[in-house]
Amino acid sequence: MSTLKVNRIEPRTGDKVEIVGFSSDQPSFYTEMSEGNQTVSNAVDTKVLLRSTAQKVDTGNVLDSLGKCIITAETAGVWRFAGQVNGYYVDSSCHLEKVFAMIFKNGGKITNEGSDAYINQGGPFGLKGYTATVSVIAEVSAGDEIELYGNVQYSSGGTASAVAIQQRSTNFTGNRISS
Repeated sequence: MSTLKVNRIEPRTGDKVEIVGFSSDQPSFYTEMSEGNQTVSNAVDTKVLLRSTAQKVDTGNVLDSLGKCIITAETAGVWRFAGQVNGYYVDSSCHLEKVFAMIFKNGGKITNEGSDAYINQGGPFGLKGYTATVSVIAEVSAGDEIELYGNVQYSSGGTASAVAIQQRSTNFTGNRISS
């Protein structure tokens, strides 16, 4: 391994210096849930449907219409993926226990079950919400499919209540850090 130490680099011609094998223009994406809440079953890992009409960035053209990242030959490499899932319920007879955010690759979980740090969003009429975050660095190849999953868990003191992944604050992002 060698180290190059210089005070200044000047291009021989033109106004740019090109470093071969390095690009600051790596593919990336960001999408969020913006078309309503997603009702889910209690304590079940569920793919988050990220039908974004409000915010969507996709410089590598890797996102499908539901927020799944599909790696192409041009975008393969080492990526950093991150997601945030906001789970909630509205019913005073239930107690929200945990919300997990997970990253799946080709149908299998590649992260631990997200962060144990939750944001208690509280609110009127028994509304209770927690937000969990997750991130992972993974090597991906052409054809790999990367998805955000959520798991909302509650305990009920009475009648079971519907729980949901809430559109507010639920998002998925990724950027390639190396080809």
